[in-house]
Amino acid sequence: MIKYSIRIGLLLLFALCGEFATAQTRIGSVHQVEKGETLYSLSRRYGVTVEALLSVNPEISSQPNKKIKRGYLINIPEAVPVQVADTFKMAVVLPFSAEGKEGERSIEFYRGLLMAADAERENGRCVSIVAIDEPPVKDNLTDVVNALTQQKFDALVGPLYPTHFQAITNYANAYRVKNIIPFSSKVKQVETNRYVYLLNTPQEQFNKSSFELFESQFAGSRCVVVRTVDSSESALVNYWMDKMLTHQYELQSLSQTFTDEEMKQALVTGKKNVLIIDGSNKQAVLDILQRIQSFKTHHPGFQIAVIGHNAWQQFSMEYSELLGTLNTYLVAQDFYNAYSKSVIAFEEEYYNWFKTYPLLLHPRMGELGYDTGLYLFKSSDTNTLVDRQGKKIEYLQSNLKFQQLGNGGCVNSNLMFVRFTPAHKVELIEIKK
Repeated sequence: MIKYSIRIGLLLLFALCGEFATAQTRIGSVHQVEKGETLYSLSRRYGVTVEALLSVNPEISSQPNKKIKRGYLINIPEAVPVQVADTFKMAVVLPFSAEGKEGERSIEFYRGLLMAADAERENGRCVSIVAIDEPPVKDNLTDVVNALTQQKFDALVGPLYPTHFQAITNYANAYRVKNIIPFSSKVKQVETNRYVYLLNTPQEQFNKSSFELFESQFAGSRCVVVRTVDSSESALVNYWMDKMLTHQYELQSLSQTFTDEEMKQALVTGKKNVLIIDGSNKQAVLDILQRIQSFKTHHPGFQIAVIGHNAWQQFSMEYSELLGTLNTYLVAQDFYNAYSKSVIAFEEEYYNWFKTYPLLLHPRMGELGYDTGLYLFKSSDTNTLVDRQGKKIEYLQSNLKFQQLGNGGCVNSNLMFVRFTPAHKVELIEIKK
């Protein structure tokens, strides 16, 4: 495991490489495991690969998680150093030294990238990462671009600030480097620059794809839009309403202060009623959901489903029983499953590395960085869900699927319903193509 701390400056380089061959099987020594040691830390200490350690410790390689504990006796093979030729070099331009959430999120995303690079190193590949501290929003990027031009990169992640998009995307286009912009959907350069990739889908594409998803589940339903004071999701909901009118849906509207009688008048019996809420303010949403639940208790004859939004995942686990009772569907590009074995293992390893847990945000920045790394280091050119050997990539939070915009760049087209069912399970529903 690479111990990590971030240092403020222009350049910070990490190289994570599988530097030794695995053909050797002779045992050179025996090591007793101490607290905090891992197979990777032992591989670095003794100059062998993790695979070589496992080859002479079959009792560990047979375990599903391949974890070692304090007191274990580990056989150490003799090392035969061989330089690995397969390398991947990338640059990350984010405001690591910025105060507040901008710096915190950038650092956590970067940490996830480092952990993905470490996982790739265990497969015998060398990944080197040059981290560049993005200057404040009003500063130009002359020094940053000059630093980038001194080296050849396979990929570039960043920047954060919109005022820096033009300089970085110009560099990506000039040097034909894939440029992942992780935190913004409003990047006009994606329309004309084939090297720009957005993790967040622009609103126009998101609206169109999400309505196709809606129709795949709710065609012919009675639709009731519940208008909230914050109306933070109104751009999406208004688009849907226009489409519903065109497709001749039965459509009604209520305010967030609706009464039971108003709800009763808006719904119909004998078919599914879909309640679409146009906001994501936690207290407002919970108030609406609790009153819908009360209505259902007193009027059990109505078939009801609720549609919410990706931002609800910030409180969905806490209120999963309520969401399940109401048969709730969240329109989402990702899903953070706190009970997933892979997520739990990642967050435990994250703590081991950085002595802190990921920020309580949605999406989780560490997982997003890790998934971005998996995509860059592993995915095939034709299918981002499998690696170059055809094996499924186990993304933690975001199944990255990129769709090209005409002659421009690519946007993440992954979209799904996260459904909380009345049986209190979570289902992920995508359009079958």
